Amino acid sequence: MKIKKISFQNIVEGIKNVFQRFPLPVLFSVITCVLFILEIESGYKYHYKEHILKAIFVSILGFMLSLAIKLFSEKKEYSLNLRSVINILMVAFMIYLYFTLPLKFRERDFIVMTIFYLSTFMGLMFAYIRKEDSEPDFGRYNVDMIIRIVVSMIFAQILFFGIVSAIFAIEQLFDFGIHENLYGDIFAVVSTLFAPMYFLAGVPDRKEKSLESYEFPKAMKVLTIYILLPMVIGYIGILYVYMFKVIFTQDWPKGIVSYLIISFSFVGINSLILSSPLKKSEKYKGLETYTKYFFRALIPLIIMLFFAISKRVGQYGITEKRYFVILLALWLLGVSVYFVINKKAKLKYLPITLSIISLLSLFGPWSCFNISITSQKGRLEKLLTNTKILVDGKIIKNETGDISFDDRKGISSIVSYFYDTHGIDKVEFLKETIERLEADTLNKKEAVSDNYYYRDKDLNVSRSRLVKEGFGFQLINNWQTGVTNKENISFQKKYYNKSQLINIKEYDYLLDDVANYQSDTLAIIQDGISIELDRDRMQVVIYNSNDNIVLDLKTVIKGLVRKNKVVDQYNQLEPDEMTYEGENDRIKYRIIFTSFSFMKEDDDIKNIRFPVFSMYFTIK
Repeated sequence: MKIKKISFQNIVEGIKNVFQRFPLPVLFSVITCVLFILEIESGYKYHYKEHILKAIFVSILGFMLSLAIKLFSEKKEYSLNLRSVINILMVAFMIYLYFTLPLKFRERDFIVMTIFYLSTFMGLMFAYIRKEDSEPDFGRYNVDMIIRIVVSMIFAQILFFGIVSAIFAIEQLFDFGIHENLYGDIFAVVSTLFAPMYFLAGVPDRKEKSLESYEFPKAMKVLTIYILLPMVIGYIGILYVYMFKVIFTQDWPKGIVSYLIISFSFVGINSLILSSPLKKSEKYKGLETYTKYFFRALIPLIIMLFFAISKRVGQYGITEKRYFVILLALWLLGVSVYFVINKKAKLKYLPITLSIISLLSLFGPWSCFNISITSQKGRLEKLLTNTKILVDGKIIKNETGDISFDDRKGISSIVSYFYDTHGIDKVEFLKETIERLEADTLNKKEAVSDNYYYRDKDLNVSRSRLVKEGFGFQLINNWQTGVTNKENISFQKKYYNKSQLINIKEYDYLLDDVANYQSDTLAIIQDGISIELDRDRMQVVIYNSNDNIVLDLKTVIKGLVRKNKVVDQYNQLEPDEMTYEGENDRIKYRIIFTSFSFMKEDDDIKNIRFPVFSMYFTIK
């Protein structure tokens, strides 16, 4: 590689060439840089941050897409007028995308943007390749692009740390006051302006001739030939050993094997693309054999992949993630068969076909969204019908508490899926129930929402409230497990809940934050009253001048546990569900528990431990 002499004139000339060749990518790079700085400077103005973050997503896509279009236009040698029309349409699409995307992204929107990013990136892999270009040309182009990306990132990091170190030294040595966000602003400029500009300056040009006098980079040769290819072969061996284990043990393959097969397949395919310029070399004749048997070796593993994903689909239906696993499995099977039966198969068709089917997965009745929504709505309807919550199209709250843990968890999982991915309004048969709960919220002039679920924060009806007040049980999180006999159970007040206004006019005293690891004497009150916690008997004993008053915490806790159904080992409840009120002829009290644990054995509650609570009381 010939290195040009570094001079100010060469630098200016290089910047000028980048602006002339890639005006739109440079413009999007500048816009992204400005947006990043605005995001950093906006601080805690979350409303503006959501607008800025959405614009950043679109601007980055604009950079990638405009670059792909530019390279494709150069390859096709389009006229200036045609290029202008295409660029105007592309900018219009970016503007449309910005105004149609919501401020608060759901998983659906992240999926859309991810597919656009990946499809555009794959488009860059073949945008500059002509029909007559050889397979080594295709490999060389992608090697050059990857090297340029890596070098741009490394140079950007070096530049950032160099500038930051200099500013830090000035700040410390000369006591200069530095703007608090300056370091972040510098990072934004270096990563979104310098790095893209440096990358664009080295994008391959059609004027450069093909493999004549081309020397394959030594670092890339070591990476592909001596690291990636042996790693892929070893990975294939591991997966084949597991496949034989599945066959001999008659045990269904684990779900994670799907992701392992897909990920290793892409590593293998990319290693084939990057090493393709070396295929004609006498020294690396083995690459032809590797390519020939790599796709043959994939086919049995893909069949195992279908078995693994089919079980998950049968149990839990189709979601976007499983849709893409199935789609990628079908694509891998198709390209594997294509390379096995066609001796003239070309690697450049891999990113082309994958880019096309990725985009197609977002639109039409076959889209990942339509199929997933239909599948999950069907599952939810079936579960609610089987548990007699959905009867003749109407939601009837379960009052018996006889729904199995698996059914409660399944219903909760699907409800969370819709809240996070598409919005619960996509489930038509829940509309009436949600409207009723919303009306109840408005009548009370308060919004009940579990703020620790990000997408529920601004809703009148959170997922927890829908499940609890609409279906009749507490929401089960995916990490929760069912309760077996003789198991330690804990009850905890939810960490995230609205502040409560507690009426204490009926009480004279507050004993705050009592824990059983404190000293025996919990409080000494000026009226001659002292309080102790008897750890062995689990009792609160109040001593006063007349007599002693004993409150049995075991009875109180058992009452709370029976009132609130045990969900799993770790149960989080609302403050009112952790509150117990009592009164007799000697004392009136209210106990608000923060947490406690116990042993559940044959529907009995034993070995109560670690109560933490506050108590309001009045001695009569």
